[in-house]
Amino acid sequence: MRPMLLLFVLVMYSLGIACLFFARGVQSYAVKAVATGVTRRSEALKSFVRSREYLVSVRAVGVVALLAGVFLTFAMLRRGS
Repeated sequence: MRPMLLLFVLVMYSLGIACLFFARGVQSYAVKAVATGVTRRSEALKSFVRSREYLVSVRAVGVVALLAGVFLTFAMLRRGS
């Protein structure tokens, strides 16, 4: 179980860093996905993905992911000792 938890923590840190420091890259990927029709072709969704509020949402996901990674890291260290 411990290797899977370590992998999950690594994924949470990676997701957090990507969302915080590369939010515009995540946004451009999402714009391409919406434009190609991966999701429903809703104009409201397209405008939201292109907006500043979407960047704020992406960064909020990054903060939550990093906090979850930190919490899990401390929990693993505390349980191990």
